Amino acid sequence: MPLLDIICFSHLSWDRGLFQRPQQIMSRLVARGHKVLYVEKKAFKSLRDPERTAAVRTDESGVHLFLPVMPPSVVENSGWGGRLAEHYLRSRVQRVARGQLGMREVVLWNYHPNYAHTVGRMGERLAVYDCMDDHRAFMDGRNQVVAREQVLLRKSDVVFAGGLKMRADRLAHAPEIHFFPCGVEVEHFVQAYDDAPGAAPRESWPEDIRDLEGPILGYWGAVDYRIDWELMQAVAAARRDWTLLLLGPVAKMPEAELQAILAAHPNIRWLGPRPYDLLPAYARAFAGCLMPWVEGGDAESINPTKALEYLATGRPVISTRIHDVVAQYEPPAVELASGAADFEAACARALEGDSPERRRARRDLTDGKSWDAMVAGMEAHLFRALGSE
Repeated sequence: MPLLDIICFSHLSWDRGLFQRPQQIMSRLVARGHKVLYVEKKAFKSLRDPERTAAVRTDESGVHLFLPVMPPSVVENSGWGGRLAEHYLRSRVQRVARGQLGMREVVLWNYHPNYAHTVGRMGERLAVYDCMDDHRAFMDGRNQVVAREQVLLRKSDVVFAGGLKMRADRLAHAPEIHFFPCGVEVEHFVQAYDDAPGAAPRESWPEDIRDLEGPILGYWGAVDYRIDWELMQAVAAARRDWTLLLLGPVAKMPEAELQAILAAHPNIRWLGPRPYDLLPAYARAFAGCLMPWVEGGDAESINPTKALEYLATGRPVISTRIHDVVAQYEPPAVELASGAADFEAACARALEGDSPERRRARRDLTDGKSWDAMVAGMEAHLFRALGSE
Protein backbone atom coordinates (compact mmCIF):
# COMPACT_ATOMS: atom_id res chain seq x y z
CA MET A 1 0.00 0.00 0.00
CA PRO A 2 1.25 3.54 -0.73
CA LEU A 3 2.38 5.85 2.02
CA LEU A 4 0.26 8.97 2.39
CA ASP A 5 0.97 12.64 3.01
CA ILE A 6 -1.76 13.86 5.36
CA ILE A 7 -2.61 17.45 6.26
CA CYS A 8 -4.83 17.44 9.33
CA PHE A 9 -6.72 20.61 10.32
CA SER A 10 -7.85 20.47 13.94
CA HIS A 11 -9.62 22.79 16.36
CA LEU A 12 -7.61 21.24 19.21
CA SER A 13 -4.08 22.13 20.24
CA TRP A 14 -1.87 19.05 20.30
CA ASP A 15 -0.63 19.77 23.84
CA ARG A 16 -3.88 21.02 25.40
CA GLY A 17 -3.72 18.65 28.38
CA LEU A 18 -6.00 15.99 26.91
CA PHE A 19 -4.71 13.22 24.64
CA GLN A 20 -7.79 12.76 22.50
CA ARG A 21 -9.00 11.25 19.25
CA PRO A 22 -6.91 13.41 16.87
CA GLN A 23 -3.68 12.71 18.74
CA GLN A 24 -4.41 8.98 19.01
CA ILE A 25 -5.25 8.65 15.31
CA MET A 26 -2.56 10.89 13.84
CA SER A 27 0.26 9.40 15.92
CA ARG A 28 -0.78 5.92 14.78
CA LEU A 29 -0.96 6.92 11.13
CA VAL A 30 2.65 8.09 11.47
CA ALA A 31 3.55 4.79 13.14
CA ARG A 32 2.10 3.05 10.07
CA GLY A 33 4.56 4.96 7.86
CA HIS A 34 2.51 7.94 6.72
CA LYS A 35 3.61 11.58 7.00
CA VAL A 36 1.31 13.88 8.98
CA LEU A 37 1.22 17.67 9.26
CA TYR A 38 -1.10 18.56 12.15
CA VAL A 39 -2.37 22.13 11.84
CA GLU A 40 -3.39 23.46 15.23
CA LYS A 41 -5.93 26.16 16.02
CA LYS A 42 -4.49 29.38 14.62
CA ALA A 43 -3.10 32.17 16.77
CA PHE A 44 -3.20 35.92 16.22
CA LYS A 45 -0.09 38.03 16.85
CA SER A 46 1.33 41.37 15.86
CA LEU A 47 3.33 41.43 12.66
CA ARG A 48 6.11 43.01 14.72
CA ASP A 49 6.26 40.03 17.06
CA PRO A 50 9.65 38.33 16.46
CA GLU A 51 8.02 34.96 17.09
CA ARG A 52 5.15 35.53 14.70
CA THR A 53 6.44 33.02 12.13
CA ALA A 54 5.66 29.70 13.71
CA ALA A 55 8.15 26.97 12.89
CA VAL A 56 7.19 23.38 12.30
CA ARG A 57 8.05 21.25 15.27
CA THR A 58 7.92 17.48 15.50
CA ASP A 59 6.25 15.61 18.33
CA GLU A 60 8.01 12.58 19.79
CA SER A 61 5.44 10.46 17.93
CA GLY A 62 6.75 11.83 14.62
CA VAL A 63 3.73 14.04 13.88
CA HIS A 64 4.74 17.43 12.45
CA LEU A 65 2.97 20.26 14.29
CA PHE A 66 2.26 23.68 12.85
CA LEU A 67 0.62 26.63 14.59
CA PRO A 68 -0.37 29.17 11.92
CA VAL A 69 0.21 32.70 13.13
CA MET A 70 -2.27 35.11 11.58
CA PRO A 71 -1.81 38.91 11.46
CA PRO A 72 -4.40 40.66 13.64
CA SER A 73 -5.44 42.76 10.67
CA VAL A 74 -6.97 39.64 9.14
CA VAL A 75 -10.36 39.71 10.83
CA GLU A 76 -12.40 36.51 10.82
CA ASN A 77 -16.02 36.98 9.92
CA SER A 78 -18.49 35.92 7.25
CA GLY A 79 -17.51 38.76 4.90
CA TRP A 80 -14.35 39.69 3.04
CA GLY A 81 -12.27 39.50 6.20
CA GLY A 82 -13.24 35.90 6.72
CA ARG A 83 -12.42 34.98 3.13
CA LEU A 84 -9.07 36.73 3.43
CA ALA A 85 -8.31 34.79 6.63
CA GLU A 86 -9.21 31.51 4.94
CA HIS A 87 -6.99 32.25 1.94
CA TYR A 88 -4.11 33.31 4.19
CA LEU A 89 -4.42 30.12 6.26
CA ARG A 90 -4.48 27.84 3.21
CA SER A 91 -1.47 29.52 1.66
CA ARG A 92 0.54 29.35 4.90
CA VAL A 93 -0.19 25.66 5.32
CA GLN A 94 0.55 24.81 1.69
CA ARG A 95 3.87 26.64 1.90
CA VAL A 96 4.86 24.56 4.92
CA ALA A 97 3.53 21.27 3.55
CA ARG A 98 5.22 21.60 0.17
CA GLY A 99 8.25 23.71 0.93
CA GLN A 100 9.37 22.30 4.27
CA LEU A 101 7.93 18.77 4.29
CA GLY A 102 7.91 17.93 0.58
CA MET A 103 4.24 16.95 0.53
CA ARG A 104 2.65 16.77 -2.90
CA GLU A 105 -0.55 14.78 -3.47
CA VAL A 106 -2.01 15.06 -0.01
CA VAL A 107 -4.90 13.56 1.89
CA LEU A 108 -6.80 16.39 3.57
CA TRP A 109 -8.21 15.44 6.99
CA ASN A 110 -10.58 17.81 8.81
CA TYR A 111 -11.85 17.79 12.39
CA HIS A 112 -14.04 20.90 12.40
CA PRO A 113 -16.64 22.47 10.08
CA ASN A 114 -14.76 25.78 10.19
CA TYR A 115 -12.22 24.18 7.86
CA ALA A 116 -14.78 23.34 5.16
CA HIS A 117 -13.15 26.05 3.02
CA THR A 118 -10.01 23.90 2.65
CA VAL A 119 -11.77 21.13 0.69
CA GLY A 120 -10.96 21.31 -3.02
CA ARG A 121 -8.43 24.10 -2.50
CA MET A 122 -5.39 22.27 -1.13
CA GLY A 123 -4.60 20.18 -4.21
CA GLU A 124 -5.68 17.11 -2.28
CA ARG A 125 -6.20 13.63 -3.68
CA LEU A 126 -8.78 12.86 -1.03
CA ALA A 127 -10.78 14.83 1.55
CA VAL A 128 -11.69 13.25 4.90
CA TYR A 129 -14.00 14.54 7.64
CA ASP A 130 -13.70 12.80 11.00
CA CYS A 131 -16.67 13.98 13.07
CA MET A 132 -15.52 13.55 16.66
CA ASP A 133 -17.88 16.06 18.32
CA ASP A 134 -21.31 17.46 17.67
CA HIS A 135 -19.93 20.92 16.98
CA ARG A 136 -23.45 22.20 16.40
CA ALA A 137 -24.11 21.70 20.10
CA PHE A 138 -21.43 24.07 21.35
CA MET A 139 -22.74 27.39 22.56
CA ASP A 140 -20.76 29.61 20.18
CA GLY A 141 -21.39 29.93 16.46
CA ARG A 142 -24.17 27.38 16.13
CA ASN A 143 -25.74 28.74 12.95
CA GLN A 144 -22.50 29.11 11.00
CA VAL A 145 -21.25 25.72 12.13
CA VAL A 146 -24.42 23.96 10.91
CA ALA A 147 -24.07 25.45 7.41
CA ARG A 148 -20.34 24.82 7.24
CA GLU A 149 -20.68 21.23 8.38
CA GLN A 150 -23.26 20.50 5.70
CA VAL A 151 -20.77 21.77 3.11
CA LEU A 152 -18.00 19.67 4.63
CA LEU A 153 -20.17 16.55 4.69
CA ARG A 154 -21.21 17.03 1.08
CA LYS A 155 -17.72 17.74 -0.27
CA SER A 156 -15.68 15.16 1.67
CA ASP A 157 -14.80 11.90 -0.05
CA VAL A 158 -14.66 9.87 3.18
CA VAL A 159 -16.65 10.66 6.34
CA PHE A 160 -16.10 9.03 9.71
CA ALA A 161 -18.24 9.53 12.82
CA GLY A 162 -17.10 8.83 16.35
CA GLY A 163 -20.64 8.37 17.71
CA LEU A 164 -23.81 6.53 16.79
CA LYS A 165 -26.04 9.56 17.24
CA MET A 166 -23.60 11.82 15.44
CA ARG A 167 -23.67 9.45 12.48
CA ALA A 168 -27.47 9.14 12.41
CA ASP A 169 -27.96 12.90 12.61
CA ARG A 170 -25.74 13.51 9.56
CA LEU A 171 -26.77 10.79 7.12
CA ALA A 172 -29.08 13.18 5.29
CA HIS A 173 -26.06 15.25 4.22
CA ALA A 174 -23.56 12.52 3.27
CA PRO A 175 -24.17 9.39 1.19
CA GLU A 176 -22.05 7.20 3.47
CA ILE A 177 -20.71 7.71 6.98
CA HIS A 178 -18.48 5.11 8.61
CA PHE A 179 -18.91 4.61 12.36
CA PHE A 180 -15.56 4.43 14.13
CA PRO A 181 -15.92 4.94 17.88
CA CYS A 182 -12.92 5.83 19.99
CA GLY A 183 -10.50 3.08 20.88
CA VAL A 184 -8.42 2.47 23.97
CA GLU A 185 -4.79 1.79 24.85
CA VAL A 186 -5.58 -1.21 27.02
CA GLU A 187 -1.93 -1.79 27.92
CA HIS A 188 -1.76 1.76 29.30
CA PHE A 189 -4.89 1.82 31.45
CA VAL A 190 -4.60 -1.78 32.61
CA GLN A 191 -1.69 -0.53 34.73
CA ALA A 192 -4.39 0.55 37.19
CA TYR A 193 -6.10 -2.83 37.17
CA ASP A 194 -6.25 -5.05 40.21
CA ASP A 195 -8.70 -7.79 41.07
CA ALA A 196 -9.59 -6.78 44.60
CA PRO A 197 -11.50 -3.52 45.22
CA GLY A 198 -9.41 -1.17 47.34
CA ALA A 199 -6.24 -3.20 46.85
CA ALA A 200 -4.03 -0.37 45.61
CA PRO A 201 -1.97 0.93 48.55
CA ARG A 202 -2.13 4.65 49.24
CA GLU A 203 1.63 4.87 48.70
CA SER A 204 1.05 4.04 45.02
CA TRP A 205 -1.29 7.03 44.57
CA PRO A 206 -0.04 10.36 43.22
CA GLU A 207 1.13 12.57 46.08
CA ASP A 208 -1.47 15.30 45.48
CA ILE A 209 -4.37 13.01 46.41
CA ARG A 210 -2.91 10.99 49.28
CA ASP A 211 -4.67 13.27 51.77
CA LEU A 212 -8.12 12.32 50.47
CA GLU A 213 -10.28 10.14 52.71
CA GLY A 214 -13.24 7.93 51.92
CA PRO A 215 -14.15 6.54 48.48
CA ILE A 216 -12.84 8.60 45.57
CA LEU A 217 -15.13 8.84 42.56
CA GLY A 218 -13.00 10.15 39.70
CA TYR A 219 -13.49 11.88 36.36
CA TRP A 220 -10.98 12.86 33.70
CA GLY A 221 -11.64 14.92 30.59
CA ALA A 222 -12.83 18.41 29.70
CA VAL A 223 -14.32 20.23 32.69
CA ASP A 224 -17.09 22.20 31.00
CA TYR A 225 -20.78 23.09 30.94
CA ARG A 226 -21.76 19.64 29.62
CA ILE A 227 -21.14 18.21 33.08
CA ASP A 228 -24.33 18.21 35.15
CA TRP A 229 -23.14 20.52 37.90
CA GLU A 230 -26.48 20.48 39.73
CA LEU A 231 -26.23 16.70 39.93
CA MET A 232 -22.60 16.83 41.07
CA GLN A 233 -23.38 19.32 43.81
CA ALA A 234 -26.40 17.35 45.01
CA VAL A 235 -24.38 14.13 45.21
CA ALA A 236 -21.52 15.93 47.00
CA ALA A 237 -23.93 17.43 49.53
CA ALA A 238 -25.68 14.10 50.16
CA ARG A 239 -22.45 12.05 50.48
CA ARG A 240 -19.86 14.14 52.25
CA ASP A 241 -17.88 10.96 52.89
CA TRP A 242 -17.19 10.68 49.15
CA THR A 243 -14.66 12.73 47.18
CA LEU A 244 -15.64 13.69 43.63
CA LEU A 245 -12.29 14.19 41.92
CA LEU A 246 -12.00 16.06 38.60
CA LEU A 247 -8.93 15.92 36.33
CA GLY A 248 -8.83 18.05 33.19
CA PRO A 249 -8.74 21.55 31.73
CA VAL A 250 -11.63 23.97 32.14
CA ALA A 251 -13.26 24.60 28.78
CA LYS A 252 -16.25 26.67 27.69
CA MET A 253 -17.26 27.66 31.20
CA PRO A 254 -15.90 30.45 33.42
CA GLU A 255 -13.31 29.14 35.86
CA ALA A 256 -14.83 31.49 38.46
CA GLU A 257 -18.05 29.48 38.21
CA LEU A 258 -16.15 26.27 38.90
CA GLN A 259 -14.30 27.87 41.82
CA ALA A 260 -17.63 28.87 43.38
CA ILE A 261 -18.80 25.26 43.19
CA LEU A 262 -15.56 24.03 44.77
CA ALA A 263 -15.84 26.57 47.58
CA ALA A 264 -19.38 25.44 48.38
CA HIS A 265 -18.52 21.73 48.25
CA PRO A 266 -15.08 20.87 49.68
CA ASN A 267 -15.50 17.23 48.71
CA ILE A 268 -15.49 18.19 45.03
CA ARG A 269 -11.79 18.43 44.20
CA TRP A 270 -10.42 19.79 40.89
CA LEU A 271 -6.74 19.30 40.12
CA GLY A 272 -6.62 20.73 36.60
CA PRO A 273 -5.16 18.78 33.67
CA ARG A 274 -2.92 15.84 34.38
CA PRO A 275 -0.63 14.13 31.84
CA TYR A 276 -2.11 11.21 29.94
CA ASP A 277 0.77 9.05 31.16
CA LEU A 278 -0.30 9.59 34.78
CA LEU A 279 -4.01 8.78 34.44
CA PRO A 280 -3.58 5.11 35.44
CA ALA A 281 -1.82 6.22 38.62
CA TYR A 282 -4.83 8.36 39.55
CA ALA A 283 -7.20 5.56 38.61
CA ARG A 284 -5.52 3.32 41.17
CA ALA A 285 -7.06 5.57 43.82
CA PHE A 286 -10.54 5.54 42.26
CA ALA A 287 -13.29 3.48 43.82
CA GLY A 288 -15.45 4.40 40.82
CA CYS A 289 -15.31 6.38 37.59
CA LEU A 290 -17.83 9.06 36.62
CA MET A 291 -19.51 10.23 33.41
CA PRO A 292 -21.95 12.80 34.86
CA TRP A 293 -23.25 14.67 31.80
CA VAL A 294 -26.41 16.69 31.35
CA GLU A 295 -29.04 14.51 29.71
CA GLY A 296 -30.87 15.75 26.65
CA GLY A 297 -28.55 18.73 26.21
CA ASP A 298 -25.33 19.52 24.41
CA ALA A 299 -23.71 16.34 25.75
CA GLU A 300 -26.30 14.03 24.19
CA SER A 301 -24.12 13.12 21.19
CA ILE A 302 -21.02 12.22 23.20
CA ASN A 303 -19.49 8.82 22.52
CA PRO A 304 -16.98 9.00 25.36
CA THR A 305 -13.36 8.02 24.92
CA LYS A 306 -13.14 7.67 28.67
CA ALA A 307 -15.69 4.84 28.86
CA LEU A 308 -13.25 2.24 27.51
CA GLU A 309 -10.37 3.81 29.43
CA TYR A 310 -12.34 3.49 32.66
CA LEU A 311 -13.37 -0.09 31.84
CA ALA A 312 -9.75 -1.09 31.18
CA THR A 313 -8.91 -0.15 34.77
CA GLY A 314 -11.59 -2.56 36.00
CA ARG A 315 -13.20 0.13 38.17
CA PRO A 316 -16.97 0.58 38.39
CA VAL A 317 -18.33 3.13 35.92
CA ILE A 318 -21.37 5.32 36.61
CA SER A 319 -22.96 7.42 33.87
CA THR A 320 -26.01 9.50 33.18
CA ARG A 321 -28.23 8.17 30.39
CA ILE A 322 -26.46 9.61 27.34
CA HIS A 323 -27.58 8.12 24.02
CA ASP A 324 -24.39 6.29 22.97
CA VAL A 325 -23.59 5.09 26.49
CA VAL A 326 -27.05 3.53 26.83
CA ALA A 327 -26.74 2.00 23.33
CA GLN A 328 -23.35 0.38 23.97
CA TYR A 329 -23.24 -0.51 27.66
CA GLU A 330 -25.50 -1.84 30.36
CA PRO A 331 -25.34 -2.62 34.08
CA PRO A 332 -23.36 -3.86 35.84
CA ALA A 333 -20.54 -2.94 33.42
CA VAL A 334 -21.78 0.66 33.46
CA GLU A 335 -24.37 1.76 36.01
CA LEU A 336 -26.88 4.12 34.39
CA ALA A 337 -28.86 6.81 36.18
CA SER A 338 -31.08 9.86 35.60
CA GLY A 339 -31.15 12.69 38.12
CA ALA A 340 -29.13 13.33 41.26
CA ALA A 341 -30.87 10.86 43.60
CA ASP A 342 -30.69 8.06 41.03
CA PHE A 343 -27.04 8.88 40.29
CA GLU A 344 -26.13 8.78 43.98
CA ALA A 345 -27.89 5.42 44.31
CA ALA A 346 -26.09 4.10 41.21
CA CYS A 347 -22.73 5.13 42.68
CA ALA A 348 -23.54 3.39 45.96
CA ARG A 349 -24.73 0.30 44.10
CA ALA A 350 -21.57 0.18 41.99
CA LEU A 351 -19.27 0.52 45.00
CA GLU A 352 -21.12 -2.04 47.10
CA GLY A 353 -21.40 -4.56 44.26
CA ASP A 354 -17.81 -4.35 43.10
CA SER A 355 -15.99 -7.68 42.97
CA PRO A 356 -13.01 -9.37 41.30
CA GLU A 357 -15.38 -11.03 38.83
CA ARG A 358 -16.98 -7.74 37.83
CA ARG A 359 -13.60 -6.07 37.47
CA ARG A 360 -12.43 -8.78 35.10
CA ALA A 361 -15.68 -8.55 33.13
CA ARG A 362 -15.25 -4.79 32.69
CA ARG A 363 -11.68 -5.17 31.53
CA ASP A 364 -12.75 -7.91 29.08
CA LEU A 365 -15.15 -5.46 27.39
CA THR A 366 -12.12 -3.66 25.96
CA ASP A 367 -10.93 -6.70 23.98
CA GLY A 368 -10.59 -5.95 20.26
CA LYS A 369 -11.22 -2.22 20.74
CA SER A 370 -7.71 -0.84 20.52
CA TRP A 371 -6.81 2.38 18.77
CA ASP A 372 -4.48 0.36 16.53
CA ALA A 373 -7.38 -1.76 15.25
CA MET A 374 -9.55 1.28 14.70
CA VAL A 375 -6.89 3.21 12.78
CA ALA A 376 -6.19 0.17 10.60
CA GLY A 377 -9.88 0.12 9.68
CA MET A 378 -9.91 3.83 8.86
CA GLU A 379 -6.77 3.46 6.77
CA ALA A 380 -8.46 0.70 4.76
CA HIS A 381 -11.28 3.10 3.86
CA LEU A 382 -8.73 5.67 2.66
CA PHE A 383 -7.00 3.15 0.39
CA ARG A 384 -10.34 1.96 -0.94
CA ALA A 385 -11.35 5.52 -1.80
CA LEU A 386 -7.98 6.05 -3.52
CA GLY A 387 -8.34 2.83 -5.48
CA SER A 388 -5.25 1.38 -3.82
CA GLU A 389 -6.68 -1.74 -2.22
